[in-house]
Amino acid sequence: MMLIILVAMAMLSLNTVELRSSQNGRAMAEAQANARLALMLALGELQKSMGPDQRISANGEILADPDNRSSSGVIHPRWTGVWNSWRAGDTDPAGNDERSQHSTLDDADYGIRPSYETDRKDHFHSWLVSLDKENASQVEAARNMTLSASYTPSDNNDAVILVGRGSLGSELQPDEIIQVPLVARKTNSGSTRPSGRYGWWVGDESQKANIMDNPHKDEKKRPSLAERLFRQQAPATLGHSTIDGLKKIEDDKQLVGLPSRRTLDLVDGVTPEAMAHYYDITTSSLGVLADVREGGLKRDLSTILERTIDPEEVYDIETRPGTEFKWATSIKSDGNDFMLYSFDNMVNSTVGNPTAQASVPIQDLASYYQLYNHYRADGNGGIQYSSRDSSPPNSLLQKGFMVSSSDYGETRSDYDNYLRRYSALYRNPVPVKIEIVLSYVTEPVFPVPTDPNEDKYRLRIGVSPAITLWNPNNVPLVMNSGNPDRASLMIRETPIPLKVTFKKSDSRDGPFTATHERQFRYVTSGQQGELYTLFISGNYPAVFQPGESKVFALQYASGTNSNVASNYADFMLRGRGNGRYSEPFVPELELVPGWNPDKFIRPSTQAGGKRGGEETVFTFDDNDYISASISAGNYNTFTVDFAQKSRHGRNQPGVMWHYRSFSIKSRLNRSNNGAQYRNDFVYQGFPTNAGRISDRNPREIIIPARSAQNLIAAMKSPFNPRDDLPQTFFYYGIKAATETHESQNVAPILGGSGRRFPSRPFTHSTAMAPVMIDSTNPNALYNYGWNWFFMPLDNLLDAPISISRGNHGYYGGGFTAENGTTHSVQQHLPLTPPISIASLSHAHLGGFSLATEAAAPGYWGLRDPWNRESFQRLTAIGYDGLAPHTLQ
Repeated sequence: MMLIILVAMAMLSLNTVELRSSQNGRAMAEAQANARLALMLALGELQKSMGPDQRISANGEILADPDNRSSSGVIHPRWTGVWNSWRAGDTDPAGNDERSQHSTLDDADYGIRPSYETDRKDHFHSWLVSLDKENASQVEAARNMTLSASYTPSDNNDAVILVGRGSLGSELQPDEIIQVPLVARKTNSGSTRPSGRYGWWVGDESQKANIMDNPHKDEKKRPSLAERLFRQQAPATLGHSTIDGLKKIEDDKQLVGLPSRRTLDLVDGVTPEAMAHYYDITTSSLGVLADVREGGLKRDLSTILERTIDPEEVYDIETRPGTEFKWATSIKSDGNDFMLYSFDNMVNSTVGNPTAQASVPIQDLASYYQLYNHYRADGNGGIQYSSRDSSPPNSLLQKGFMVSSSDYGETRSDYDNYLRRYSALYRNPVPVKIEIVLSYVTEPVFPVPTDPNEDKYRLRIGVSPAITLWNPNNVPLVMNSGNPDRASLMIRETPIPLKVTFKKSDSRDGPFTATHERQFRYVTSGQQGELYTLFISGNYPAVFQPGESKVFALQYASGTNSNVASNYADFMLRGRGNGRYSEPFVPELELVPGWNPDKFIRPSTQAGGKRGGEETVFTFDDNDYISASISAGNYNTFTVDFAQKSRHGRNQPGVMWHYRSFSIKSRLNRSNNGAQYRNDFVYQGFPTNAGRISDRNPREIIIPARSAQNLIAAMKSPFNPRDDLPQTFFYYGIKAATETHESQNVAPILGGSGRRFPSRPFTHSTAMAPVMIDSTNPNALYNYGWNWFFMPLDNLLDAPISISRGNHGYYGGGFTAENGTTHSVQQHLPLTPPISIASLSHAHLGGFSLATEAAAPGYWGLRDPWNRESFQRLTAIGYDGLAPHTLQ
């Protein structure tokens, strides 16, 4: 009997277990069905929201206050949101965007950029979580929606936690939890009671780092240089050995084929810390290279950028009247297909057949892209491996990566070299300082006066220039040498309009017995207002290391050439007649590396001084006192031109003046209240009190009186001009600005700002993009990124010309050995074919690559190129000045 009871109880228990198992199975099946339904709905919403190519995803964290990341103010920072892109083409624009075209902007308006409303509300599409339609389309939902969530929600909960302790570990932060609203499910259409609820969330794996094995870790063969360079651009691993939880992985091959992140703990060496990186790492990050502007797949630019750059595929080319040279007269019917941006309708055309050269063509990107290969048959010069490959060859750098300055040829038939050497934009040093020191120079009057009441000495002006050049590139720059008339860099300055008034008196504070005014443009001569013409890298070569700057100054004192007297340098400093127009190289005027403060030029006017350029200021005697004052002058403009040397003369047929020129300019004062502009421009550089940054009010710089005895003593031997010492009285400098001074990098207790990074050249207005200064309002002056400064000098040592030891300098306050940094590099030239759009960010744009005419053809074009249509076309000046004003 007892046995029967036990068997009955066992059967009853078995039935109970089977019933419970059946019930659990039904519950599991129901849960799985709900999960499957949620997954299907999530996939459907994902496809609907992110299916179109012109959609962009981002986490809710993007709504956080960028100035207060520690307290994001976003309740659901891990929700995935979807935004519409700024669409191109004929489709209706999203949000408040202007209609735009992918290749050419078709309106003279601000449609060159999308609108930017707060959080991009006008472009928001939906959140990829289980929200009702109304809340899913509200961008504020991720920031403000409060939920009552639980891992096992009861009837009182309206949300479920989908990602929590199981995925993130026990030390998770509240904002790392993924909680989403629950959606009720009804089984019968007529029932109001839900039979279940479900929730879903779509996580964005594309925003995570994909951990993978390093296939190069154990390779035995040393990779080639090309392979190593390519790996720098496209590394084989993200460097997971630096991530907590993955640092102890010894065998990278175990990472191959992991089906999911949850299987990471199967890999030897993975520790629990890896759980904290749920939102940072993944094993399956895949993507599609979609074009979010126009839709479809992104285009492979490499095939376009590798092509030969040929203006004839864009423009209709004709022979220039009266010459054998060709130029663009109109754009072809499909020429606009090559334009990234076009400003033609923003420029008042006068030629009748606009060439659309007021544009930025894709060939400008190609000219940068192709720099990686100096040895292309159709190439224009670029990265080379020895200076023996330069033109002309030299032995300055035998091996390594480098670029060399351009060779434009030396005959008139080399016309195309000037127009087609577009790579010269990347192959020349950049001026960052142009400094001038003026001095009193004393000479005896010959023949010696016999009358004791006659003055025995004459006063002349000494000019000591110092030019600082910077290599902004990531590779060395070799300046060509060996043929100065072909390779040297010519520097010419029309000075800032200043006036110096020299004064003579019988006592230090006595009344003036004589005065003499000299406009700065007549300091050296009386013709055309140029202060000097100097040369660099003619007979003396120069090599700039990456980011290095060098100071160049005179090697000889005026009137001497290796201790042999010569007036040729004085004459050619300004020049006269046809000899000047041919622009011959003058050895005495070549600047060499270093700063020699005792070397100076005595301007000579042998051929006359019809415009006030007299050689002698005035005469004086032993008991006189000499003083001076500086004020605004009356000339039109300020210009510094840096041009590759040409031996061809002005207004000659064929090659004329400086087709490729780096210029810093100010506008003429002939119109638009020009005199006021000139004074505002000049007085910005005058010293001011400590409470003001700048001051436009007219004022004088007073140079205190000096006794004639001091000036005569500096002359030393009256019969030997080589032993004269200049008596400096005025400093004049134009400098490219930097972001901060070196002093700001030290600790606050020492008076600095405690910056943890070195100061650097201006990034928003780099010295590599020369300016045309046409406004003197504070914002414009700041954005130009150039400063000019004038100051009186008591002696030579007061001149603020700085040069580093060995002349291996840096540009920007902060690049010093004490702070662990060396030189500032701001322009990266490609050593291998670029593989991303971002790698093209250092390309110069402006239409130079397709130029068939000069930006400033001829002498008058150099004086006011911004009024010339050729300048407008070739520098792509667009709406509101939106373009570099770089002469090519």
